[in-house]
Amino acid sequence: MSSLRDDLKKHGAEDILVKGWNAYGVDCKLVDCDYFDYVKGDSYAVNSFLGEYMLQYSWAEMTLGELLMRPESY
Repeated sequence: MSSLRDDLKKHGAEDILVKGWNAYGVDCKLVDCDYFDYVKGDSYAVNSFLGEYMLQYSWAEMTLGELLMRPESY
């Protein structure tokens, strides 16, 4: 965690990391993310989605299935 905090601080992004009781998280409002934009229905993100999502990770297959089932991905 200290390495992550140091790296974030080097890039002026230390506010992204949020510490809670016995846990760390990310303040999603401070992250520019095409997935978040897509889920919100942003037309650019929706039109940019080509049906691929983190193909190198098997754990992402369920999310890809959900993305492909969304009406705006047709």
